[in-house]
Amino acid sequence: MRNRRSGKAMHVYSAREDQVDKLADLAGAAFENYPLHTAVKGLLAEPEKFPDWIRDLHGVMIRVFVRYHTVLVLEDQGKILGVALLNRRPPGLLEYLRYCRPLLGYMRFDRLVRFFSFTEAADSVVRKASDFQWFLTVIAVDPEFQHRGIGRLFLERGIEGYIRSHGGGCLAFITCTPRNAHFYSSAGYRIVGEHSVSLDGNDVPVWSFEKVIE
Repeated sequence: MRNRRSGKAMHVYSAREDQVDKLADLAGAAFENYPLHTAVKGLLAEPEKFPDWIRDLHGVMIRVFVRYHTVLVLEDQGKILGVALLNRRPPGLLEYLRYCRPLLGYMRFDRLVRFFSFTEAADSVVRKASDFQWFLTVIAVDPEFQHRGIGRLFLERGIEGYIRSHGGGCLAFITCTPRNAHFYSSAGYRIVGEHSVSLDGNDVPVWSFEKVIE
């Protein structure tokens, strides 16, 4: 795949364990204002540490996915521009608990379980409405490179290309902002459900999408 601006080759490959911290920094920055995550601020012992929490949360997720699932990296001339987390089955709570120790520095264990239950509730509609073979848990682009078409390129050529190379199938996921919902609709994804989830009075809209990759 090629950068539409420079014309130079961009690469998508499976992440290595030694890249986890760098990928967590990128994903944490990309999702710092994402409603599904900002709703957790009230559960933190020190809400002002939310940027550290969101970075460490993605560090935990990426470690789980490197170990049990798929982490794709988008790189351009040695610069990591994006990361995506793909799975064929939902990560189990025990998988997360094995790696979640860094998160306990921000909140009590019972509150952490509440947060994971909250995110599972966000996924509940798409898991019932879509007969998917692949689930996209995270797609993140470095904020410095957003709004340049890189996210669409990563999605259509990188993630969908990876799925095609592994036999294809239905790809599903959720998003929680109208802007993202419009982006995925314009990329040919079909809405299979709309609902909302709530955490401590914070209501978050959820759009569920799917697309058959052939």
